Amino acid sequence: MITGADVVSFRQRRSLTRKQLATIVGLTEAKIWRIEEMHVFKDDEEERLVTAGVMAVTYDEEPPIQASTQPPPISSPVVIERPVAEEVDLAELSQRAGRTYSRYISNSELQTFKRCRRKWFLAWHRGLRAIRESPVGTRQVGARLHLALKAHYVPGGPPARTTMLDELERLITLERSNLDGQTDDEERMKFEQDADLERIMLEGYVQWLADTGADADLKVIAPETYLEAALSEFNETVAIIGKLDVRVQRTTDGAILFLDHKSLGEFTKTTRLLPITEQMMHYQLLEELNAPEGQHVAGALYNMMRRVKRTGSARPPFYQRVEVHHNAHVMRNYRRRIVGEITDILEVQDQLQAGADHQTIAYPSPTRDCYWDCPFLQVCPMFDDGSRAEDMLAEHYTAGDPLSYYMTEMLGEEGER
Repeated sequence: MITGADVVSFRQRRSLTRKQLATIVGLTEAKIWRIEEMHVFKDDEEERLVTAGVMAVTYDEEPPIQASTQPPPISSPVVIERPVAEEVDLAELSQRAGRTYSRYISNSELQTFKRCRRKWFLAWHRGLRAIRESPVGTRQVGARLHLALKAHYVPGGPPARTTMLDELERLITLERSNLDGQTDDEERMKFEQDADLERIMLEGYVQWLADTGADADLKVIAPETYLEAALSEFNETVAIIGKLDVRVQRTTDGAILFLDHKSLGEFTKTTRLLPITEQMMHYQLLEELNAPEGQHVAGALYNMMRRVKRTGSARPPFYQRVEVHHNAHVMRNYRRRIVGEITDILEVQDQLQAGADHQTIAYPSPTRDCYWDCPFLQVCPMFDDGSRAEDMLAEHYTAGDPLSYYMTEMLGEEGER
């Protein structure tokens, strides 16, 4: 009998990513994740792994794990005896992944900590994520559009016979195949509505590029790129990190910029806030700290598309691109600010690891945005009303590396957004 631990051990010894192993055995990457993380096999999956040599190689090199040590399925109440309350040791993860610094800080973590400490406590300190995310909704629409754009914005242009629309259709088909047996009719209907919206948005974007020539003077230097930079204020032990959607050079003046894709409900509020949006400051700081001596980083191109079907009643614009610049004063003050924010995070982290009550130092900050931007919406009030919050976490969440999205290039894996 193969366990999820056997599969992990086999893959790690051969330096295989989940995607590579999935290709070898003829499964999807999501199914390999489920086998490893949830210890659940379906249909002929175990047979496929045995055929691929996972079982034989595991037994040849180390004693097999006895069936009695195999973790039970996530639905078993036994799981509650060891809930996913175990904290993620970021330093240990960094060491195992061959990372250089003891602590990595992203703009996402900074914003989460400031927005709601309880969400930060669950998502970043404990590394929790939902076992299953709904395939519908604003975040999922943005994620599929982003991946379709990623396939298009590559050095030298998109690969032959590959377009944004082709890639989007592939992603929709893949997601639809993963819905089998996991969703009800209402969710399936909403998924198809989202898929139609994504097609309309991207078809319009292709036409907008043709009509405006918005990309005509942009040369793609690098596609989605991971960046990190140490901060001397922490004696080179802490690094800030981020992922640029696309790094480009404007051919007319040689300016180095980075393109950031966003799908939005409306443009007005967003564009007004761009001068103080810290995500762009964070990326610009990373670019400046990594730029070769003498190279100037001009700033960001905010690439926006509206989540509308462009019907007769919808009013343009539906697409917009805004260039964002921050001068030396802004960047200097942003760096001073995040040094203070990181200091606060590290202090709270140390207190939690020393046994401090999270209710005292990692308190919630509810707003009306919680319903769409927080995966802990249902469990959050259970921490305060005496309910079995930890049992719910054990049933519906799993612990992992909160930095995996940012570190996938370093680990040789393909990231998810």
